[in-house]
Amino acid sequence: MTTSGSFLFSPSVDDMVTEAYERCGIEGDQISAQMYASAIMSFNLVMAETTSMQLNLWEVEPILVSLTEGVRDYALPDGTVDLLECYRRTFTAITAPTSTGGASTRDYDFGASNNQIITMIGYTPTVNQSLTLKYYGSNDATNYNLIASVRAQEYTLGQTYWTVVTAPQSYRYYRIVDSGGATLATDGVSFGNGEKDYSLGRLSRQDYDGITVKTNSGIPVSYYVERIINPILHIFQTPDSQYTVLRASRIRQLEVVTGASQTLDSPFRYLEAFLAMLALKLAMKRATDRVMMLAEAAKTSVKLAQEEDRERVTATFLPDMSGYRV
Repeated sequence: MTTSGSFLFSPSVDDMVTEAYERCGIEGDQISAQMYASAIMSFNLVMAETTSMQLNLWEVEPILVSLTEGVRDYALPDGTVDLLECYRRTFTAITAPTSTGGASTRDYDFGASNNQIITMIGYTPTVNQSLTLKYYGSNDATNYNLIASVRAQEYTLGQTYWTVVTAPQSYRYYRIVDSGGATLATDGVSFGNGEKDYSLGRLSRQDYDGITVKTNSGIPVSYYVERIINPILHIFQTPDSQYTVLRASRIRQLEVVTGASQTLDSPFRYLEAFLAMLALKLAMKRATDRVMMLAEAAKTSVKLAQEEDRERVTATFLPDMSGYRV
């Protein structure tokens, strides 16, 4: 028997919409523009529903929050649903060499026999700008490996935006690129390693509101996430100048669907669950006679996906009183 030798199966939104309609008894050549637009709306509602069902492991990602002395409230990145953990971080700053390159690229050469294992990279713009940054490492200045990437976001002048290098290796050369071709307006890029993380305790809204004096300056020991439409992270105590970065694990929402040629923000193991849920939503509008059948199929597919999407470790339960330290 000859297999494909490939693990790639990432159907386009168009393919999945067609398949979902076929499960409703509607062939591809019967799908009108209005029906397609309706399917895109349903697909995004499926994404929203899935985010609310349980903790999906592929939605968890590390972020770094730059702290400012005397500031205790911080807007979280776009698409943040909540935080799982939060830590104050200390690290070793690595002096960056002089950069070279073009408008949308900056190259940094640490020199022969001076390779660096970089675990965090910071970008500080000199103007407000919108960027989609990618970071690379190399040992020959020719072949570069992608080591970190950041979704498109707004950058505010003078503020440092740190990015986690999730699988750091030893490189002599580092490169930063805006994948959209925008001009990199920066005084320099910051590098760091040797990080140490210290856990912060999480507070409820009532506990945070009950702190009499929230402006005390010192070691950040606890945090509260205000889960409004654009979540805000509140820190206690207010950081002083020696605390510059927090590390957190955030739950992000799934990326929305906007076009036919796109693929889903989903791993292989969840594709059938998404498709089954989409078919059910379309049946509610176009094939009511199939709703019961497709509802049962969706229930089974979602259950299988959720049972597989888990960490395979022994569960340990300990009370967390760290948020109540002073």
